[in-house]
Amino acid sequence: MIKRPSASFIWAVCVVALPVIGAVWKDVAFGTFVLVVLFAATLIHRMENVLEFSIGPLSAKMRERLREADEIIGRLKSLAMLSAKGLLNSSISTGRWSDPDRTWMLNIRNQVRDELLALGFSEAEVADAESYWRGLVAVDFVGIIAGGSTAPVSSEGEVMSERQRLRNCRPPADPEALREFLAKNGWLDNEKEKWITAYSKFLKSGEIDQDANPFLKEEVRPLGRR
Repeated sequence: MIKRPSASFIWAVCVVALPVIGAVWKDVAFGTFVLVVLFAATLIHRMENVLEFSIGPLSAKMRERLREADEIIGRLKSLAMLSAKGLLNSSISTGRWSDPDRTWMLNIRNQVRDELLALGFSEAEVADAESYWRGLVAVDFVGIIAGGSTAPVSSEGEVMSERQRLRNCRPPADPEALREFLAKNGWLDNEKEKWITAYSKFLKSGEIDQDANPFLKEEVRPLGRR
């Protein structure tokens, strides 16, 4: 019979893995988040062992231990959620300003999302954790659709004022408003339509199409830095 690894062994592996994770991802926050998730998994693993080898009615002491374990797991899940929010917020804020390669921000988001779902958080809870992250990605979508380095330079006055208003709108402009603006000024083509469709999908589900991915678009920069 293969013996399960002890909790102390798993915890030791977690501690040793933290600096490795931080070095690989160049982000200690992500390593901390992974560590919290692993520790929660370790605790759950130990509780499974207790339940597996308990025979007969649980004693009062055992029930108390289980209650305490539930409380600890709940607190660890809360800590995991807070760590996830902090990691997502910091990565999308700092990465958009300084890093020419933005794909790592999407990779971290996807992995954080998977870990939160694995810990039992609902889609709505994960979406709430991503709200700030999604908001800034939406800003980049609007920047691509409404102009950026490809914006027409011949238009002035009210047209360009409306374009700037759409780009600076908070929350980010509605896809239909962007489509209407581009169409009435003769700027709506297949490329813009592709990005509007992808933007609309992102607002509804948080999903990003590979053929309309703002993390791969070279011209994407925070508004005001173009």
